Amino acid sequence: MHDSPSLSAERTTHLLERTGDLKGELLDFAMGAEHGEELAERLSEAEHEYGALDEAGRALIIEAFLREEGSDGGAAILERFAAERRPRLDTADREMVLGWMDIVHGVFEVQGRDGEGIRLHNLIDDLVYTVYSTMGGKVFDSLEEGWFATASLVPLWPGSGAWTVAGYMAPRRPEDGPALARAAVEMVTRSPMLALRNPRLVERAWELEAEDRAYFISRHGGDLVIVSGEQVKEELLVFARRENERADAEATAGRDEGPADAVPFDDVPRHGEFPEGEGIALIYDERDGLYYVAGFGLVDELFANPELAADPLRLEDLREYLDDDSVPPSAIRRLVQRHPDTADQVFTAFLGEPEFRWERDGEELLRRWKSSDYEREPVPGITVLGDRLTELAKRAG
Repeated sequence: MHDSPSLSAERTTHLLERTGDLKGELLDFAMGAEHGEELAERLSEAEHEYGALDEAGRALIIEAFLREEGSDGGAAILERFAAERRPRLDTADREMVLGWMDIVHGVFEVQGRDGEGIRLHNLIDDLVYTVYSTMGGKVFDSLEEGWFATASLVPLWPGSGAWTVAGYMAPRRPEDGPALARAAVEMVTRSPMLALRNPRLVERAWELEAEDRAYFISRHGGDLVIVSGEQVKEELLVFARRENERADAEATAGRDEGPADAVPFDDVPRHGEFPEGEGIALIYDERDGLYYVAGFGLVDELFANPELAADPLRLEDLREYLDDDSVPPSAIRRLVQRHPDTADQVFTAFLGEPEFRWERDGEELLRRWKSSDYEREPVPGITVLGDRLTELAKRAG
């Protein structure tokens, strides 16, 4: 259950009225001279790719456009509106508008009315949201308990537990539930972050990942193995079967509580194309999960034989690892762990800093070269589905 609303009826009414006014202004801002051409182009591209957009499709594109980083790498349009609106927004209005950056996309099952609001269970994150409309509670009259809706939600006020619809809500009949659940599974496999709002699902995912890591270590005697591209493929398929068998076993057991299923591994595009060649490191890290790094054998050879650092081309291999955002800090740490006696020699040659010592300076070096990795919160590589989504999706076959 998501946080229940902590707003009084009077406060809720005031916020809904103000939300309606400011959403209208925000849309005008997005369609104005500075941003309107880019938005029109985005909508045109979508129609060219998907055909004529209905109201829901159009709303999704507009809502995404409002929250994307600016084309110049700066603030999102929503954030620019909060900063540039004239007359200036007061503190309360600005806090409310910026709260709309927190958007929840979902497939919702109606649980019932809550005064002027409605309780919606998001099949994707397995949380219940109390939702209000800027047009009043009557807009929910057609949504009976057991119906479904696709929608995006934003906070009515940050942290209040009260939400309102962003863009468009599309109601669907109860018999559409299985098909919608299958669509929800596809959404969460494409974008696992959608499910991570629920701490319970995240906790279960970390538990499953820890089990898989222990299994990896039992197979290989450690959390790193250097293999060929074909062996990488074989090993990943081992974990594909492991996750699918676990999902089937949990579903058959009919667990009474807690998240029921992990997303089948072969539905999750988290590994991309399989690599080719030799000397590929397959690593199962506590934080970064299961991943592989191509060319590891060459860099590992450099650390094993620091005399090779006299060749600038060999040092370039290390530079590419440090420059490459797809190579996490844990891969560099593994090189040091494998060659603790020679790591300082390699880095002093690479940096041209004779006083460098990994034990003292290593983490600062990684923060400097891998700052984006340090800024992100770790997330599990396994996505867990809630009971209701699993139940409905199985009906879809």
